[in-house]
Formats: sequence, C-alpha cells, structure tokens
Amino acid sequence: HFDTIFFPKLWKRVFRDGSKAERNLLLGLLLFWFIGLYICTSSFSVGEVQANVYFTTWIAFGSTALNFGVWRSSADLPSFWDTLLYDHPRETQHNWVWVFVFALIAALGVTEFHANRADLLFLIGDEVQSAPTSEWIKGLSSTWCAVGISLISICCNHIFQEPVRIQVGGRSSTSSSCTIISFDWRWIECLFILILLGLYTWIIIAYTGVNGVISGPSNPYFGVWGSFFCSIFTFGSWLKENKRYVVPVQELS
Repeated sequence: HFDTIFFPKLWKRVFRDGSKAERNLLLGLLLFWFIGLYICTSSFSVGEVQANVYFTTWIAFGSTALNFGVWRSSADLPSFWDTLLYDHPRETQHNWVWVFVFALIAALGVTEFHANRADLLFLIGDEVQSAPTSEWIKGLSSTWCAVGISLISICCNHIFQEPVRIQVGGRSSTSSSCTIISFDWRWIECLFILILLGLYTWIIIAYTGVNGVISGPSNPYFGVWGSFFCSIFTFGSWLKENKRYVVPVQELS
C-alpha cells in the first residue's frame, strides 16, 4: 500500500481517527465542491451541455459530505444525520429534510433561470421564444411554496410532537364544564404531503416532458423529481407512524 511505503508516519498522523488535519481537509473540499456546484451545474455552465461534468460534480460533493460523516464517527462525535434526523421522535422528520433539500435545489435553479431569463429561450408550443411573465410567476411561486411547506413541516414536527389541548372557557359557579380544543399537527402534515404530491405531479406533467422547459439534466429537473419521490416516501412514513399511533387510542376506547 502507498501509505506503508512512502512517509508512513505522515499518513498515520494526518489520517488517524479524529485527526484535525483530515477534518480541515474535508471542510476545505466541502467548500471547494460547494462552489463547484454553482460553477459546474448552473445555467450556462459546462455541466449544462456535458452530463459527465454535471454528475461528477454532484458525486464529488456528496462523497465528500459522506466522508465527513465517517470522520465524525471515527472521532466519536455524534453523527449529524442520526442526531438531527433518524433519532428524532417523528419518523417523517428525515423525509421532510430531504424534501426541503430537493425543493430548495429546484427553487434556486428556477430562480437562477429567472435571473438569466433575457438569455434563455424555450420551446413553447411550436415556437422557440422567451417564457412569458405568467410562466415565471407560476414556476417561482410553486417551487418556493414547496420550500416553505417543507420548512414549516420540519419546524412543526419538532414543536408539536404530541397533540396540543387548549381549554376554552373555564368552570364557573353556574357551570362545571369547559370546552377543550385538541390540535393535532399530524393531520395538517398529511394535508401538506398531499398538497406537495399534487403540486409536483402537475409540475412533472407540465414542465418535464419531451418538450418541457426543464426536460434535460439540470438542477430544477432533478430537484423536482427528487422532491416528488421524497414526498411519496414522506407519505409512506406518515402512514406507518400513524398506524401505530392510532392503536392505543382504539384500545383505550
């Protein structure tokens, strides 16, 4: 092996478990590839016309992020994914984070397209032309709406882990009864999931087809499809979690 022949002490010192030098190297690579994502995958970049550049840039960034997680584990530090996502009491929390990530990628990609709209032409109907203002409004509002829904869901999942019961009115000398309103975030969460599924189904049909404006490999294209599949997984996690949640209520009744 290379590390046992050339400078073995150097490699063992730099790449030992919990090494700060390795941590700094990984952080530098994360920053490098984060900037590379914009340079190599944005509109008018090399990655727009060369798929190898596009995919390898994302693979390099993802691999570096995963390697940083391995470093944290070797340093006996809590894993970001386990602490923030998979150890969370709500099973849908990690799904919502992935929906947010892909939705943000799609929204930023559409926003970038809008910033360069003067230089972009699309096949609309049978003519190649610039997109009208109404199409930009629909694209920007729908993608950023999805970002907002997923972000609200992440926060509410953390705050409202159990139903909240609010007492309206109080007992008086003439009446011993009061009204209790129960707010269960889970049902609003289900509504949000269904809204996202419907929204992304419409976006996929309208904009990612053969003549769609985002039909080729691009950040909006993969962001939309990634958000759609993650929304499906979120709905599956919600059904699984709430099936177990309803059983104790039925047994008590």
